[in-house]
Amino acid sequence: MDLIFGYLGFGNYGDEELAKLAVNQAGYDKNSAKLSIKNNFYEHLQLIFSCKRMIAIGGMFQDLSSKTSVVYYALVLIFAKLLGKKIILLAQGIGPLNNFLSKLLSFFVFKLADEISVRDKLSSELLTDLKIDHELVQDLFFSMAYDLELEREQSAVFVSLRQSKKLSGKFFNELAAKLNQKNKTVIFLIMDKKDIPVNQELELLLDNEINIEYCYASEYSIKELVTYLAKLGLEIFSMRYHALVLASMAGIELNAIDNDPKNLELLSSH
Repeated sequence: MDLIFGYLGFGNYGDEELAKLAVNQAGYDKNSAKLSIKNNFYEHLQLIFSCKRMIAIGGMFQDLSSKTSVVYYALVLIFAKLLGKKIILLAQGIGPLNNFLSKLLSFFVFKLADEISVRDKLSSELLTDLKIDHELVQDLFFSMAYDLELEREQSAVFVSLRQSKKLSGKFFNELAAKLNQKNKTVIFLIMDKKDIPVNQELELLLDNEINIEYCYASEYSIKELVTYLAKLGLEIFSMRYHALVLASMAGIELNAIDNDPKNLELLSSH
């Protein structure tokens, strides 16, 4: 059994869809279980003991959003390796890693992993500097290529914010000013239910003349979301990596509104 391992079961659209794509990858067990940090300790052990390979997805090796999650992921993978399981890091986005413990444990995982692929050049450069064998691949979302033959209305600006220490009153005011100048429909693309309050905070600063809509990613397949963005989107302002990936697939203008390196790299290659 292959065990898909990541930030699963919490309603994060990017990670949940990555898990589905990983299960469908050629050569992976179609009956793969999914290991979620919602499982209790006993369920964790059962799943790890019964699998042959642990396939780690997403961007788990970063301490930007949490200083503890990368420690958790690394310790679980190291534990699985000690039990003789194969460790596959699939299309990972690595970094930023600022904490010493995060860096140390991540390095151990990189050294112990049986296969590593990364989804961006910065991650590849990091592993190259560490002399870690790996493959540079596209994000798994890009494996879902679509020929979009549709009539583009292009009447909306999409926004996708997430909770972050970078958010401030100045940030909200500056972004609201940009959106108010456009005088268009603004659609808030919600990639994770935890993002709703911060997007609503921005909404309060928008002019009354702007038409406000919400799009909840969990209600759509990847193809449906790409089609929706392609049909209506002029551009997107996003802090969410996979919101930018979807917009890139839809062929609309990208604006990354934080300094996360992987977001900025995606813009440079768009």
